[in-house]
Amino acid sequence: MQFCITNLLLKMSREKINLNSNNMPHVNVKMYPGTSEEQKEKIAQEITAVIMKHTGKPEAAVSIAIGEVAEEVWMEEVYDKEIKPNMEKLYKQPGY
Repeated sequence: MQFCITNLLLKMSREKINLNSNNMPHVNVKMYPGTSEEQKEKIAQEITAVIMKHTGKPEAAVSIAIGEVAEEVWMEEVYDKEIKPNMEKLYKQPGY
């Protein structure tokens, strides 16, 4: 089954996460509607595993949010408000 994630915004910045502190990594994923709950669960599981591997944090410390944003408002609601003003903080920038 194929699905398209338009953009993945990882709300973790190197300067804000001290791996030796009690900070809890939180990842906020935004995508177009249409991804099944099963697919969202798999996405959350895989992101959690990657964060645990690279931060040493336990699974209980990680939280994942997945929100859907309609394609017709993506540029205004996500790109213009969250991506464009924060380009210097993005570790993966969009190619559009």
